[in-house]
Amino acid sequence: MDDRYYAFIVAGLAKEGTENHVLNFLKELMTKSRQDEGCIIYNIHQSTDNHQEFVLYSLWENREAFERHNQTPHMQAFKHELHKKLFDKESAKTYWNLL
Repeated sequence: MDDRYYAFIVAGLAKEGTENHVLNFLKELMTKSRQDEGCIIYNIHQSTDNHQEFVLYSLWENREAFERHNQTPHMQAFKHELHKKLFDKESAKTYWNLL
């Protein structure tokens, strides 16, 4: 299978009262991640109905580019601080190849 255009999607529900902190953290993460080599799209979405709900969608040139991004300091901070301390719930992470 062609390993081009590797996508990553995850959703999370911020703990009540932390929405602004999560929003600012994710915006900073998005800005830094968009500069990572191999990044095609990196978007953070916040629900219009529930401001605690966030979705992260990113598209990479290939899986290797995503794996390099996953080891950056900003992604390590995301994995260790945000999703473990500030999210009440997190969806399963999903990985996709764009056809």
